[in-house]
Amino acid sequence: MSTISTIEIWNKGETFLILNVQYPENKEKQKSSSMRNRGLHFLKQLTYTLTITVLLIPSSVHSQINFSLNRLKFEAGLDIGPSVFLGDLGGNRGKGTYFIKDYNFPVTKLMKGIYLTAYPNDWFGFRIAGNITQLTGDDSYINTNGHWELTRKVRDIEFRSNLQEVYGAFEIYPSVIANMKYDYIPRLRYYGVIGAGWFHFNPQSPYVDPSTGKKTWVDLKPLRLEGEGIIPGRKEYDLSGLMIPMGLGIKYDATDKLVVGLEVLHRKTFTDYIDDVSIRYADINQIAPYLTAQQQTYARYFLGQGLTNLQLRSPYGAGRRRGNPKRNDAYFSYSFRISYKFGNLLSSIDNNRLRQVRCPSYRF
Repeated sequence: MSTISTIEIWNKGETFLILNVQYPENKEKQKSSSMRNRGLHFLKQLTYTLTITVLLIPSSVHSQINFSLNRLKFEAGLDIGPSVFLGDLGGNRGKGTYFIKDYNFPVTKLMKGIYLTAYPNDWFGFRIAGNITQLTGDDSYINTNGHWELTRKVRDIEFRSNLQEVYGAFEIYPSVIANMKYDYIPRLRYYGVIGAGWFHFNPQSPYVDPSTGKKTWVDLKPLRLEGEGIIPGRKEYDLSGLMIPMGLGIKYDATDKLVVGLEVLHRKTFTDYIDDVSIRYADINQIAPYLTAQQQTYARYFLGQGLTNLQLRSPYGAGRRRGNPKRNDAYFSYSFRISYKFGNLLSSIDNNRLRQVRCPSYRF
């Protein structure tokens, strides 16, 4: 089975170009479904693996798994590595998907952060962390052969957003659990991470002044390019929201105090507006009364952009589809980690207190 889709593109002279493209419907659906399932099942697979590992360990090991403040240890460190945006903008050939199939290497940015982890036991830890990065997406990086991705290519939108995040997460070390019956903690350990956090973003796009050629990055949320808060059924989006970090890592004790590691952390979000793109273009006449004169200038520019390498105007206009509201945005990072072990801080504090209240000694 296949379908014939018609794509209308018009140029500056208002001459219309009609592209009739044949799509292998079943094949594309199978590819899209396969990639989507991989992303959606990531959390299930991680949770399943960690749960089975804990359930299958011998009862003798269970007896050694206990939580005690007297054994509480701390580890603090730094994170640094590339971060990648996954959303409506950019991508590769075929239909847009949820996961790394639509990863464009040029939009990779650097994420930096700090973290503190408390370990009540050797196999389990609780982490609090904070990171900063910039997320970007650009339709110009899309390679097209005239099929599904063509409409995204001619959309030609670019964005950037500075992002800050804080989160708490659990770390679970199956390799430590597996070796507890031998009273052995391996120096090289793998682990799973899952938690919850908060992040803040602010999408911007470049505006080029037609008279001076000067490029300015403009905040997009105030422009309401999709009629958020104006068109019925389209609510204004928040610039902050919840996210779920989940991933895998490996760490190595270089010394008794110094630890190095690598980690992949995916963030599931509950917004589709990190790139300010979600559903359909608004009519400038609908949103103009809610904008200042300068904002109207910016809005007209962004609502009318979209050039292909053939110098043809894109088919985007009022009411035209702009993104896919059924798929929320996401982002992930690969990070190199280095940390320092503080040991049992509570025991150190108690010992210091005991020394302070010790009875004075007298020499005769």
